[in-house]
Amino acid sequence: MTRQRPTFILLPLNFIGGLIALGVHLVVMSLLIMFTEINAVVASVIGFFCAIPVNYIFQRKIVFRSSARVGLQFLTYTSVTMISAVLNAILFAGLWKILHPNYILTQIIVTAVIFLLNFFVNKNITFARRR
Repeated sequence: MTRQRPTFILLPLNFIGGLIALGVHLVVMSLLIMFTEINAVVASVIGFFCAIPVNYIFQRKIVFRSSARVGLQFLTYTSVTMISAVLNAILFAGLWKILHPNYILTQIIVTAVIFLLNFFVNKNITFARRR
């Protein structure tokens, strides 16, 4: 089993994966808002869930280079993500009241908070090297 790379290497890699996932999130959210009557908070949650598989695969294969069994790891990742989704919706709803109608800026700010939280939780729990 290889040693986990230091945070100063992992964080930028995670950032790249996060940007890709954020792109998916924002595109889905924007399309839903522009072409449907869907509420912006609901659109944000749907966009968030569409970005999940993109981010998981990137983190597993590129950031943390994990070879652990997918089952429990994916369950842990999904649990972290579900908590993040709730937090994303709460933060988005609160910030949206202040920044309305700028949903893109609102989501970018919320994503920055979620990004840091997810990185440290996933680094220390989901993708932690077991001895």
